[in-house]
Amino acid sequence: PSGRKLSLTDHDSMMRQVYKLSGPQGMLKGELKSLDPLSSQSRADSWETGALKSLENGEKEVGIVVESNGEKHVRLMHPFIIEKPCLKCHGQQGYDIGDIRGGITITIPIYLFGSAAERQILTLWWGHLAWWLLGLLGIGISFMGMRKRIKERELAEIALEKMQRDQEQILRAAGEGIYGVDTNGITTFVNPAAANMLGWKPEELIGKNQHETIHHTKTDGSRYHEAECPISASVRDGKIHEGTEFYWRKNGTSFPIDFISTPVIENGEIIGAVITFADISIRKQAEADKNKAQTYLQSIIDSMPSILVAVNLQGEVSQWNNEASKMTGLRPDEAYGRQLQEVCPTLAPQNSIIKKAIEEQQIQKLENMEFTDVEGRRRYVDIMIYPLSMQDYKGAVIRIDDMTDRVMMEERIVQSEKMTSVVGLVEGMAHEINNPLGGIIQGAQNVLRRLSPDLDKNLEVAAECGIELEKVQEYMEKRQVPKFLEGIRSSGKRASDIISYMLQFSQIHEAPKENRNLAKLIDSMLETAVTDREFWSEYHFDQINIVKQHDPQLPDVPCNVSEIEQVLRNIIRNAGQAIVGHEDSPENPQVIVRTKYEPETNMALVEIQDNGPGMNEAVQRRIFEPFFTTKPPGEGTGLGLAVSYFIITVAHQGTMSVQSTLGEGTIFSFRLPMGK
Repeated sequence: PSGRKLSLTDHDSMMRQVYKLSGPQGMLKGELKSLDPLSSQSRADSWETGALKSLENGEKEVGIVVESNGEKHVRLMHPFIIEKPCLKCHGQQGYDIGDIRGGITITIPIYLFGSAAERQILTLWWGHLAWWLLGLLGIGISFMGMRKRIKERELAEIALEKMQRDQEQILRAAGEGIYGVDTNGITTFVNPAAANMLGWKPEELIGKNQHETIHHTKTDGSRYHEAECPISASVRDGKIHEGTEFYWRKNGTSFPIDFISTPVIENGEIIGAVITFADISIRKQAEADKNKAQTYLQSIIDSMPSILVAVNLQGEVSQWNNEASKMTGLRPDEAYGRQLQEVCPTLAPQNSIIKKAIEEQQIQKLENMEFTDVEGRRRYVDIMIYPLSMQDYKGAVIRIDDMTDRVMMEERIVQSEKMTSVVGLVEGMAHEINNPLGGIIQGAQNVLRRLSPDLDKNLEVAAECGIELEKVQEYMEKRQVPKFLEGIRSSGKRASDIISYMLQFSQIHEAPKENRNLAKLIDSMLETAVTDREFWSEYHFDQINIVKQHDPQLPDVPCNVSEIEQVLRNIIRNAGQAIVGHEDSPENPQVIVRTKYEPETNMALVEIQDNGPGMNEAVQRRIFEPFFTTKPPGEGTGLGLAVSYFIITVAHQGTMSVQSTLGEGTIFSFRLPMGK
């Protein structure tokens, strides 16, 4: 207060200054020594170290006589004991009341102790001086402690102010929104970025309930209760919550955010939460645009009639369109990430070609590849493999075009051309062939009749010639002449039947059609077959279980009844011949006749399935060819299925196919268009 400048000093320095004022240089010497000095001047020498240890062991005072500069001196050390006022400074160093902080050492020339009186006077003088020094020391210590605390407080205040400035700068500079709430959800602070995003001024938000101000309503317009709010949950459960939500601006518009809500805990109690959030509108829009583009591209891919599959270098599926799902029965999510040969076994043999396309970056093409689809139907496809190569991706796009219709059409054309050429040949030669065939058949029949003993005219002529007709008959039987003649007759009859079959083709396309219920037509044909005992027993249908499975939703179909009945008879007759009377015939022979409406193609499907021995691929390829048969010589014309195929594909503009597995059975299928 007086304006004088004061110097901050420690205990030891103050004591030295006091002794410097007490007499001539070197006459009296006083110092404060410690085993744990704060300065080098207070560090104890060897004697002082021993004396301090003695004081710590309980000695009240330690003294020694030493010689210095030719004179003897007395060195005394008295303990410096911590008292309550000393704790203001020394308590921070870990000392308690009664602890020895150090020792006050005094060096006095011995000549001052010349007489007892002088010694008494010296003792009194020293005692008063010691108390005076202790008083000064206490005052100095208290002053220094006070000055230190003031300095520490000033430094703490400066540090606190700096920290607050730094925090404010960080909050102002942060690009993310940051605000704090207390346990009641009241906003306690908010940074400029948060206020700007929300359309408020910072001071307008402070003191308001955060949830009621910016998070009150869901995007569907319903009330968002604070109890279900994940952002407010941190002040309830003391846990960190993060996620995506929507905030509402002052002007009533909303925007999406990513948030992290962190509880503030002090002394084990939740006192609030700090929430950081970022406006993700741009990211959401980018994601929406990306999804829109992906959806658009996927819709294009799915709308294509080709099967499209993409794979990476490891053969894992990365793209899968609707046609691929139809072929395999697998949804895209069931195919993604799996090996191609696992989800599409049909392409397994082409693995090496796919890898070659990727490694050599060359397009690969495979034509008329045959495979069986998920429904067991034989299909024909063309496969194109297009290599892909980007910065961090290598793979291939595989396009599969279903060429089954084209192949089947080509087959139908070939079959029709074959049948047409045969029909043309037969039509041109029918008269010339039928006349000699008629003569052969009739001649064989007449020979048998003329040699028969059952006719009176034959017996009469034989008697006139003096021949016993019974002997002639006996001779002929032994020489198997009747058998040969019957062979001539039956062979001629068979040739005549073939001509009749072939002549049917010229009238097939002219036959009238009418709308008929296929189920009733099939049932009627089977009932007629039952009454035809020769047909029923000859083809073993008395041993076969016939199962009918009709679709009640199947509409009437435009068809020629007699022609469709002929097709059904041919197929069912073949089934009966295949599944009964052979070493490999099934124990329980069965034929299933199935009808079904296919709305996607607007066609009626008829399937005739047996559980016989089945056919190999070679037989299946030729089964509809004219004159092709698997029966022993003389037991079939090889025209039944050829005629059936012609009736369905040409006369009715439908399709006909066969599926067969050796040891499991065969399915003949034909489809008829429903018309307009």
